Amino acid sequence: MKIFSAILKLLVLFSMLISTAYGTPIAVECKTDRDCRMCGPRSSCNGQYCQPCTR
Repeated sequence: MKIFSAILKLLVLFSMLISTAYGTPIAVECKTDRDCRMCGPRSSCNGQYCQPCTR
C-alpha cells in the first residue's frame, strides 16, 4: 500500500509540473492582464483569453 501511495504522489507531482511548464489544459478567460497571473510571468490578455494558457 505504501508503494501505491508513493507512485500516486509522484504522478500528481509530475502532472502539476507539466501543467506549470506548459500552461493550463483549458483556456483561461480574462479581462485584464492581472487576471492572467496564474499563467506565468509573461502572460497577457488578448481580449478574451490569457495568451500563454491557450496553447
